[in-house]
Amino acid sequence: MTAITSLTPAISSELTISQYRDPSRFYRTREGLYVRDSFLQLAVANTHPTEMGTIVKLNSTQITQDMRDYEIRKMLPTQHVFDKSQALAVIEELITLQWNGEEGLLVTKGDVVNLFFIDSCPITVMWCPSKPWWGLVAWAPYLISQSGTRVFYPGD
Repeated sequence: MTAITSLTPAISSELTISQYRDPSRFYRTREGLYVRDSFLQLAVANTHPTEMGTIVKLNSTQITQDMRDYEIRKMLPTQHVFDKSQALAVIEELITLQWNGEEGLLVTKGDVVNLFFIDSCPITVMWCPSKPWWGLVAWAPYLISQSGTRVFYPGD
């Protein structure tokens, strides 16, 4: 699997965190949200809350062929890794805006996932309409992502 031009042009967005976001409170399995243990251990541990009104600039792109995470990372800007706390605030904000799988920045169609990179690992965020819930998983490197996966990274 070699990637040449396998990313769509980046879309820039600005997201204002609408309320105080505390990862230790939000990221719990419950109705509408499934959180894998790996996510709690690799993504939520050692994070801090994000204040209401924080503005986060982000970019997103979609991959156009199946690729491994390290292939995707090579195609992204050098500064494509989120601070863990910032990533979790963004993910919480986006899930809250699309709680029932509505269209928005997060992809909610089929088996396609949303991908965020933090220092320790890739994070996938997926809408599962048959449950219905949002699934959150932190993976070991070398994850294979399908064509259509939306990749988020910090904006300028």
